Amino acid sequence: LFYFIGLALLLLSVLDLRGPTQKIKMNIADQKTIILIDSSASMLTEDVQPSRFKKGIMLARDFVKKAVGHKTSIVIFSDIQKRVVPFTDDLDLLEARLSALESTTSLKGSSNLNNAISESLKYFLIDSGKKNVAGNLIIISDFESNDHVKKTMIPDSIVGSLIGVGTARGGPIPIRSKEGTLRYYKRYNKTNIISSLDENKIKEIGSNFKYFYYW
Repeated sequence: LFYFIGLALLLLSVLDLRGPTQKIKMNIADQKTIILIDSSASMLTEDVQPSRFKKGIMLARDFVKKAVGHKTSIVIFSDIQKRVVPFTDDLDLLEARLSALESTTSLKGSSNLNNAISESLKYFLIDSGKKNVAGNLIIISDFESNDHVKKTMIPDSIVGSLIGVGTARGGPIPIRSKEGTLRYYKRYNKTNIISSLDENKIKEIGSNFKYFYYW
């Protein structure tokens, strides 16, 4: 009896009760989004698990999965910035590059946010071939930067989304081997450097955008 009941349920589970598929044409807004991911040394801090940098990659991946219709570009930055993915709607490519970044352990340098934003604005221009800049700029960082972002360089047509990764309490910056073994904590004057997240800094940077949101 149970065998036949199980067999019936198995057959039922493979049936597609939704009916035939239908193709529907719809207009999706052509949006361009650049995801700026901080790759400076402070992003190695593990006050959020598994680390600030890896948490940032997870957040970027979550956005990419949900951003239907977006052309997305990924840029990492520290002292210098590097575009690792040009504008694309190829989800497989974006996922592959983010997965490769997730295994990165050799983060170094400080956060040159001014340069990263300035160069990203040029990418909008190059891709569109137009004189006006429009799009979304997502910045994932702990915002430990001494830069004062110049408000005049950010057009009103750029929407800023700032995601702070870290805690107000902060933590030391671990330096690990390629195998993940802790070697030492980053120090200054024989004292561990404590890296922490400052919400006021996020608001200060966000105020340079006409429209901005932060988390």
